[in-house]
Amino acid sequence: MATETVAYSVHKSMDKGIEIRNYESHLIAEVSVKGKRGRAASAAFRVLAGFIFGGNQSRTSVAMTAPVSQTPISEKIAMTAPVSQQSQDRDSMDGPWLINFAMPSEYTLETLPIPNDDRITIREVEAHQTISIRFAGTSRKGNLDTHHEMLKNKIKELELNVEENPTYAFYDRPMTRPSQRRNEIHYRIIK
Repeated sequence: MATETVAYSVHKSMDKGIEIRNYESHLIAEVSVKGKRGRAASAAFRVLAGFIFGGNQSRTSVAMTAPVSQTPISEKIAMTAPVSQQSQDRDSMDGPWLINFAMPSEYTLETLPIPNDDRITIREVEAHQTISIRFAGTSRKGNLDTHHEMLKNKIKELELNVEENPTYAFYDRPMTRPSQRRNEIHYRIIK
């Protein structure tokens, strides 16, 4: 059975795996974790996995979806708002990071189980447009930096107005061969 992913349509395809996408509104479960990107993602994954594997008030299992997303945030602004990040070395940042799982589309805010862990926030992400790059390989800093730079160059070339923080999205289990992994970096376009 295929893993559900967040629904989007491609507005425009470009070279190097870059697309402008239109995303539908969807629910996410997210947690804010301090630490370097990899460690923060692991810690947050455990918290969020507890929720979807029955750590909620109705003890209901919620289907796993893809991707798992990571966004660096500033502590100066409310945790639900993407904001500017000053560090150029996002992989070594001590956070905080917002890590989230998209919730299956069958749920609404009213029907989704309520998490037992108060570190988890459930919220609806409104429909939006992104410029995104899709690529294979690991989630290591070098691979992310290479593709992040390609995406930033395209944003500059197209003279797009985007939010300052990227979102990193990872679709596959760690045991998936790097050449078959789906990784993405997204910037939300400001209209």
